[in-house]
Amino acid sequence: CYSFCTLLLPTTPHPTNMRLADGAADEDLAGSIKWAEVSSSLPNLLVPTLRVSTLVVVTTFLRQNENIDTSPNYLTVCLDDTSSLTSVLNEDSIRENKNISLLLMKAVKQLSRKPINQKHLNSSMSKVLLGLLSHCLDISDYEMAEIVCSCILNYATNKNSISLLLSAVPGLVRAIETDCSELVAAASGALQSICMSNEGKREAIDHNSVPLLISILQKSRIDINNEIVAVTGSLHNISSHLAAAAYFKEKGVIPVLVSLLADRTIEVVRNVAGILQSLTRDEECLEIINENDATAPLTSLLVTDDVSLQVAAIGALLNINSSVSDDSGKRELFKKILSFTITSCALREAYSIEPSKPDAPEREPSPAPTIVIPDTFFN
Repeated sequence: CYSFCTLLLPTTPHPTNMRLADGAADEDLAGSIKWAEVSSSLPNLLVPTLRVSTLVVVTTFLRQNENIDTSPNYLTVCLDDTSSLTSVLNEDSIRENKNISLLLMKAVKQLSRKPINQKHLNSSMSKVLLGLLSHCLDISDYEMAEIVCSCILNYATNKNSISLLLSAVPGLVRAIETDCSELVAAASGALQSICMSNEGKREAIDHNSVPLLISILQKSRIDINNEIVAVTGSLHNISSHLAAAAYFKEKGVIPVLVSLLADRTIEVVRNVAGILQSLTRDEECLEIINENDATAPLTSLLVTDDVSLQVAAIGALLNINSSVSDDSGKRELFKKILSFTITSCALREAYSIEPSKPDAPEREPSPAPTIVIPDTFFN
């Protein structure tokens, strides 16, 4: 049915560069199918003679909304009713049809990107997601499981919805245990979203996610970029819970984290800097961080153009410095050095992007300032 309905689709491209004028969020967009139309047709999937025509409607909607930047549905602010969608997904005949259930879950994924839908996640949808995740893992359907994890990630982006998704943590941990890097990345990303709340952090720790995530960092497949970004992201959120520090000490992963400060992927570096900032609150972890000379790579982050990197590095460096000495004068001096470094970096950036005056000779931007903090400062 899926292949057949794909052949029936119109070949004209979906609209591009679509914009909604202020106050026109509900305005019809030419050539687009509204979700309400799709939703009202979904029960027809249970009628064999109407199934193909319904799949055409669903597939057309997916094509028109694939790109979030030009998605007519995403650009509207109205809440999408998912009652028909969850009802159909609960039907055994639909779940047993891989092509149809996969198509419907892609629709859930697109709807879950929309902030208002994230805010108003209901128990019916959360139960569908939790049940599907468990079922997919039982039958090793990693393709479907990855989509389910992506939906959980999207919905959990809104803190109001996390409470309905806490029960997904055991399934996410199971997904992270698989050898499918795409599924591991999606499940780790979902866990990261859930761990934005203290309840999520506690749930993740109770289900032994921390040693599992740490073990992935210590494996050779650390070079898989999307996986390492998601794994470090999860550990970043979990590490702010005081109970997590013990796992980082026991597993001996702190040297690996320090080495990742030199990673070329900015998301990884940002996550690792945040983890180290959290771990510096624990005396034993702080001692290990100092033993692995984390001060130098953390200091180098101060002259980057990424403010979140600078903030995480400053937090870690201040914690390191305060542990070395209670001398308030030295601490204030250190703060001034940090402020001067960031200010210099900001001025350099402003200078480098300043447009040249007409007919002025071209010249190279000034190099980044080098701020040297003597080693004795930390002794």
